[in-house]
Amino acid sequence: MSEKAYALFQTQSDAQRLHKVLRERKISHDVSPTPRDLSRSCGMALRFSITEIAAVSRIAESIKVPIEIAKRG
Repeated sequence: MSEKAYALFQTQSDAQRLHKVLRERKISHDVSPTPRDLSRSCGMALRFSITEIAAVSRIAESIKVPIEIAKRG
């Protein structure tokens, strides 16, 4: 299994905002339910390759969406 990273959010609207921008910038990711062992946040997460952590973090910061990154796999 390849290692994945999850962007975890406080609100679903934050998750949707980041998802939209990542899609526009063609950063490969999936919308996923938040794994309960990682967080009890809003219930929505974005899953992506660990190689994209820096890009996702940078984009989230630029649009002022607070995220927590968790690795799994």
